Amino acid sequence: MGQSRPIICNECGNQWDRMDGSGFRSAIYYCDLCDNRKSLFQDRVNKLEFLNPENLRQCECGGSFVMDATIRCPQCKSTDVEVGFQMALWD
Repeated sequence: MGQSRPIICNECGNQWDRMDGSGFRSAIYYCDLCDNRKSLFQDRVNKLEFLNPENLRQCECGGSFVMDATIRCPQCKSTDVEVGFQMALWD
């Protein structure tokens, strides 16, 4: 089950919501360098796309898409962030 959490950057003050985890038919991956997001969904033959390594190519910035990437501010790329309480669940 996925979750949404409010994030505040302690460096620049930017605020945003971040979705993490996986749902019944999907998973969210983030780049470990720039925080770009990639969602992968279950295909028609019930095989999950994220089991195929070709679907997790490198990000255009040179980083790698991983499920447990360090949270980075999308504005300033700082990792000095404050994670709020879980806001919502999705499946």
